[in-house]
Amino acid sequence: MEKLEDSSTFKEIVAQMPGFINMTVSDAFLADFVNHMNEDELFGCDKADKPETIVIDYGGANVAKPLHVGHLRSAVIGESIKRTARYLGHKVVGDVHLGDWGLQIGLIITELKHRQPELVYFEENYDGEYPTEPPFTMSDLEEIYPYASGYSKEHEDYKEEAQTATAELQAGRRGYLHCGSILSMYLSLISVRSTPA
Repeated sequence: MEKLEDSSTFKEIVAQMPGFINMTVSDAFLADFVNHMNEDELFGCDKADKPETIVIDYGGANVAKPLHVGHLRSAVIGESIKRTARYLGHKVVGDVHLGDWGLQIGLIITELKHRQPELVYFEENYDGEYPTEPPFTMSDLEEIYPYASGYSKEHEDYKEEAQTATAELQAGRRGYLHCGSILSMYLSLISVRSTPA
């Protein structure tokens, strides 16, 4: 505090127990600093000497569950970091990953298979064109995932079936991939629809 007491940068410097020092920047210093930023073409920022390529993954909500306002936090922070790095001259790739095809998608595929076993997605050797219209509604999906998730916790054989479906999906089983694509699209729409304004 003694070393800073003659500084024009601070309006007030106060010691607080048990050992904090609270410093208030002076209005004159702050105004001068902001005016210099305003006169600078880059507002006081330094461009990167060696621009880099930066990848920022700032999302990853579970598409099988509705989004809520809390999911916006990582998106807002990530978008801010992305824009700041770009402003400094870096090449930045932003990614919000909504394609997590883990057990939640395997559970939905399994439950769809139980409810509609005749669907072509479940024929292992099917080589025709898959339907462009989904065999379910948004309302169906809003009910299917919670049901399948709860049921799998009480029935080990059902959970194992869903894990097998997940593994086959991730290994590239054609019918499951097509079904998973439609599911992800519709689940994302459900999430957006469920997000409070």
